[in-house]
Amino acid sequence: MTMTYIPRQIEPVLKKLVGQFPAVAVTGPRQCGKSTLLRHLFGSTHRYLSFDSPLLREQATADPKLFLENAGDRFILDETQNLSVFPTERFHSVSTTPKPKAFNGSSANAPWR
Repeated sequence: MTMTYIPRQIEPVLKKLVGQFPAVAVTGPRQCGKSTLLRHLFGSTHRYLSFDSPLLREQATADPKLFLENAGDRFILDETQNLSVFPTERFHSVSTTPKPKAFNGSSANAPWR
């Protein structure tokens, strides 16, 4: 069964924000389509990294700076609420890099709350 993508009204706003800021956070309730939206809009231009992966969580927590260096110029960090320790270095680093990033996590457990 193939799922049909449902366009969201926020798409033009999100595209504009990603073009204007070095990082954009997308939050919302579980299962509302945040990941689907980001992958649809930026899947061909941004590397997708999900913290559903225990290995990625371990790498990001152990050495956030190295993790970001290895992530590439443009990336989507998904499921950020799965990080037990929120590496503040990732926000410090995006302020010094011109390529846009997108962060995504369920707002219920978002570490930046």
